[in-house]
Amino acid sequence: MSEHVVSDFKGKDGLLIQSIDSLLEMDAKGILVPHGIGGHARTLLRAAKAAIEQAARTVPEVITTAKMYH
Repeated sequence: MSEHVVSDFKGKDGLLIQSIDSLLEMDAKGILVPHGIGGHARTLLRAAKAAIEQAARTVPEVITTAKMYH
């Protein structure tokens, strides 16, 4: 796997989360036919969204804690 990944999201996690939500919503409505999103891909998308959201909540805490010690 390459260490450099080109991202259309340019570090904008909110946009990435919106895209994940859109894909999952389209799948739930049956728009992505004939196959839709498979079970493993659906699980992966939900896990990626949760990880991004958790990281966003954690980063400010780490920065605040680091400032306390400097």
